[in-house]
Amino acid sequence: LYLALEDSIRRMKLRLQKQGAPETANVCFEFSWQPFLQGGLDQLLRAIDYHRYGLVIVDTLARALGYVDPNKAADMNLHLGTLQRAAVDRNMTILLIDHHRKNGGENSDVIDDLLGATAKAGVLDVAWGLYRKRGEKTAPLKLTGRDIEERELAMRFEGETGCWECLGDAAEIIASEQEQAVLDSLKKLGAPTIRELAEVTGQDRSNCFRRVQELIIKGKARQVDGYPARFMVVECSIVS
Repeated sequence: LYLALEDSIRRMKLRLQKQGAPETANVCFEFSWQPFLQGGLDQLLRAIDYHRYGLVIVDTLARALGYVDPNKAADMNLHLGTLQRAAVDRNMTILLIDHHRKNGGENSDVIDDLLGATAKAGVLDVAWGLYRKRGEKTAPLKLTGRDIEERELAMRFEGETGCWECLGDAAEIIASEQEQAVLDSLKKLGAPTIRELAEVTGQDRSNCFRRVQELIIKGKARQVDGYPARFMVVECSIVS
């Protein structure tokens, strides 16, 4: 069950066509729902039991709740706790789409950034936070939860399909990009020092030195005799 409370039928249809969703997909879309605080929550629980939904997506939580102060921890815990208990008892998943605070930034915390009272995160089994900067096609997806290890994934938005693609572990992706920047600078500068590499790549000297050593171990770079220490790319020859 997908409660698309901020979408129109036309917009959802275009999105599904772009994603290549089959017409026989076992999904029920609802574009309006009684506010949870006005009987909609009981209505949802009855629908789950009647149709035996395995997944319910509520998009968005604020629209579904109706008028409620998100900063009141007791109110949020009561309503979200009911949903969490329903998911556990029925061995199903309820995915709640919520908004972030407007602070953001690289050091954002997915729990602290929940809109309203952070106490409402106490009833969640897992929290995901997608941090996309305006105009950017890539974004980190931060994950935390009771039974999962905290991690950060690198995501890329594919305009042709309207889907997010997972590129892998964000730290590994960044490290790979920084190593490639060092390698490209070695090729461009010829035989630079670590200081020169750091200035060109904008990386810390110690990190720059470590990445050069890793390139040497991989056989992609070598140190040139002399002082100060200089490094250059190892040219590969192809024998035919």
